[in-house]
Amino acid sequence: MAEPDSPQLTLELRERAMRRVVWAWAFGSLFFSITTGAAFTSLLKKFLQVSDFHYGLVMAAGPAAVLFTLLGSYWVERTGRSKPIFLRYLLAARISWLAIAAVPLLRAEPGALWVAGTVGLVAFLSAICANVGGAGFTVWMSDLVPRHEAGAFFGQRARVGLAMMVVASSSVSFLLDRFGQLPAVYAGVFGFAAVVGAIDILLFLRVPEQPRSTGPQPPSLWEVVSIPWRNADFRAYSAYTALAFVAYSMFWPFLWPFCFEPSERHGLGFSLPLTNALIVVLPQLANAFTSPFWGRALDRFGPKPVLGFGSLTAIVLPVFWVFCTRAYGVDLRPFGHAVRLDPPMLIPLISLLGGLSWPSIDQGLVYVQLHGFPEERRSAYVAANNVVIGLAATVGSALGGALAAAFEPLVGKVAWLPAWFSHYQAVFAVSILLRLAAFALLFHRLNLESRGSNLEAGRAVFGEALLPLRRLLPRSWTYRLR
Repeated sequence: MAEPDSPQLTLELRERAMRRVVWAWAFGSLFFSITTGAAFTSLLKKFLQVSDFHYGLVMAAGPAAVLFTLLGSYWVERTGRSKPIFLRYLLAARISWLAIAAVPLLRAEPGALWVAGTVGLVAFLSAICANVGGAGFTVWMSDLVPRHEAGAFFGQRARVGLAMMVVASSSVSFLLDRFGQLPAVYAGVFGFAAVVGAIDILLFLRVPEQPRSTGPQPPSLWEVVSIPWRNADFRAYSAYTALAFVAYSMFWPFLWPFCFEPSERHGLGFSLPLTNALIVVLPQLANAFTSPFWGRALDRFGPKPVLGFGSLTAIVLPVFWVFCTRAYGVDLRPFGHAVRLDPPMLIPLISLLGGLSWPSIDQGLVYVQLHGFPEERRSAYVAANNVVIGLAATVGSALGGALAAAFEPLVGKVAWLPAWFSHYQAVFAVSILLRLAAFALLFHRLNLESRGSNLEAGRAVFGEALLPLRRLLPRSWTYRLR
């Protein structure tokens, strides 16, 4: 029998709960935008001035806690409930960021190891709570959101969250660029993040949950850990996501310093607001625009074609960053006027294309967790998958930091590399090679639902997304997608 706070889900109650989930994410996205984007990177690299190696380790601290997802999954499978541990542990995870808000107020020497260690430790403890509490969230949502509209629903949820992320990241980056020398500003930014993060969790108090059956005998911890790995399809999926996320996670953290470090430190020398606008705001606006379209594509084509299209674009587009430098350009004479085209001028285009494409990966992974894993012991599969991705992100961040630190002394000294080639671009190149290996060697082995090809999924999304634009153009300039 359902518990008092978990009434049988009528259509009206379900719709009200789904709206609450969307608006909770509006606050949650503010938290994540601050704690994983420009503000956190600026705190580490600009204010605390940690080295590339220690920066990589701090960025790896959060993903390293993913092992605790197994403990959360064990509790969910034994009790049949996700909501109680979600509320307790996620609230603790968000409030713990008040400790990081206090770090800038400590009078420490720039680059002090103990300060970086303190930030990394708090981020690690916060991530432990988040992984324990969040272990059953996907299972909870799979019961709440009907399968036939899951893609569209989470696409719309992503759109709301991305819009809020744009507001948060833009405001915070301008604030830190102007007043970033003041410790109180950093303290206020991360204090605000803790508060809005807590509001996100509290909004779930009135989201109902239907208790799930625990079976004739609740599973042991070993069963929760081992059940997914007996499934050959899950092993193939995990192998692909592991290698892919090592590659993804070693790229993104080092794109920030590459853009805002000065040229003497082998960066592009952009300001923090400009960096944020180019690699966060523009892609997030594009994400928000196409997320519902990718959601509908998942409902129509299944996850494999959508993931396939996203994986291919994630290989091709980052090649640009390996060659992005101010050291050379192309002289053009359009309409008789001399114009110099430098590679950094193409960053908005690359960011836009990446932003339009990335939801195919992001939402594809969510869809697989919601409806691609077996119904029985689904939380165990979700936990195992989160562990794989989290450990891959840990390895990727740490590997990126180690590569950047090892290659920096060699910049300009390797005969067969151009002088402008930086240690960050070495990290980007390795990331692209790993993405290519994951797709070429492992993607074809995925036994996921497929009702079309990678190209068909991409054409359908971009054809629908760009339809308003095509209607504005002369008919002879357009073509109709079948």
